[in-house]
Amino acid sequence: MVDKTRPRGFSFDRPLLLLVAIVVSLGLVMVSSASFPLDENPYHYFVRQLCFVLVGLALMFFIGSRDIRRFDSKTLVYALVIAAVILLALPFVPHVGQKINHARRWFKLGPVSGQPSELAKGIALLFFAWYLAHKGEGIRAFWRGVAPITVVAGVFIGAVIIEPDLGGSTMIGLLLMVMLFLAGARLRVLTLYSIIGGAGFTAIMLTSAYQRIRFFSFLHPWDDPTGASYQIKNSLIALGRGGVGGVGVGNGLQKLFFLPEIHTDFILANLGEELGLIGLWATFILFGVLVFRAMRLAMRSREPFVRLIGAGAAALLGLQVVVNAGVVMCLLPTKGLAIPFMSYGGSSAILNFSLIGLILAVGRASAPRTAPEPTSAWSPLRDRASGGLEDSCSDGPSTSISWGSAESE
Repeated sequence: MVDKTRPRGFSFDRPLLLLVAIVVSLGLVMVSSASFPLDENPYHYFVRQLCFVLVGLALMFFIGSRDIRRFDSKTLVYALVIAAVILLALPFVPHVGQKINHARRWFKLGPVSGQPSELAKGIALLFFAWYLAHKGEGIRAFWRGVAPITVVAGVFIGAVIIEPDLGGSTMIGLLLMVMLFLAGARLRVLTLYSIIGGAGFTAIMLTSAYQRIRFFSFLHPWDDPTGASYQIKNSLIALGRGGVGGVGVGNGLQKLFFLPEIHTDFILANLGEELGLIGLWATFILFGVLVFRAMRLAMRSREPFVRLIGAGAAALLGLQVVVNAGVVMCLLPTKGLAIPFMSYGGSSAILNFSLIGLILAVGRASAPRTAPEPTSAWSPLRDRASGGLEDSCSDGPSTSISWGSAESE
């Protein structure tokens, strides 16, 4: 007799895979176009990005084919947190860390190199989901519920800030806020954390001349067009040249050494120049549908851990898109943050394909194997009074799911 309670085979969600395939293909075209003048071999970055994509796809299918419940392990989560802390320290080790543009965000060990802050985001997501799922209603208590997860998040954020990588630390902080909201934390705690985050951002602006210059160049991008505002100025020029319909793929001018990092953090500027406003809107719609689909797969699960990790992965993808687009359009201060599946880079590819793998595994675990049972739509605000995700997973005595506390593990 076939066990219908476990995910079977490679029954991945096809609409999600199709969306990822379209975005990845568009990203490869844009990387090829943007990096064409940057190397003697015009296809150098395209070939490397294609290799990153192939590795990412293999990792995505490997993670997606696992039973997501196997990640609900105290030993695994603790081991990954320790590994993340070690990786975040590598950029500061002599002869291992690499300093580029005033920042130590990269390491190189023989043929292996990477950006630890990208991997730390994924590990932070796994820890947040595991902790919140096992804490249950305890998350509504500050000292025994919220404080411990805040300490771990603070270690991650602090290690990333000193690189310095304000974009990466902001992303981990925003992810923590989203996960706390989904788990049913009190709104006054989220408000307090928002105030603390704003105060921390202000303190960094006051104490770091480098970050302060970048921030004021965002507020007044035309005051220093050949200095601090050079990058954002050329990004806006690229978007302006693109107009509604774009100048055509391969015909952009800002990639001719006018806009630095156009194949990585500012790949959207190249897309806007060559495909215009129509191309940008199409890209945003693709990402929006992808995040919505991922959230829908997560929300149909009745298990707190499965639901939290799926929703958190979808939220992390969406946050990266919003922040990167805001930077490119001069709506947010300049940060070194890639856009998923489109920006050139191996660490970013590994993170984002891993997130899709988690979402695919969540979809397999939550897919109905028998006749569907009537369920009401889940809402964080509706369930907040009764403890958030954990209580929303119970429709009555016959379907109640009991979870142990973190201390019982």
